[in-house]
Amino acid sequence: MPVGKLYTSRRFHALLQVTAGIKDEVEKSHRALDSIAGDMGSARMGLGATVHRFKKVFEEPQKKQMLYWVAAIVAVLFILYNLIKYSRR
Repeated sequence: MPVGKLYTSRRFHALLQVTAGIKDEVEKSHRALDSIAGDMGSARMGLGATVHRFKKVFEEPQKKQMLYWVAAIVAVLFILYNLIKYSRR
């Protein structure tokens, strides 16, 4: 076999391997993006359900007041936690 054909054959096989590698990487990227899209869809549905629940809570004044009390208690506990944490330094 002439040297030119041998060189061309090796180069051809090297290019085939490179393109096969690129194809595999592209397929992996597509699978990853499809997975991320599914996760984002799930998160969007979950957030939509949460917003819907909050809207129902804010419809009734008693539930609205209870939510404010809970938020105030959480805020006070958070402030106390930080005061204790930073006073020990």
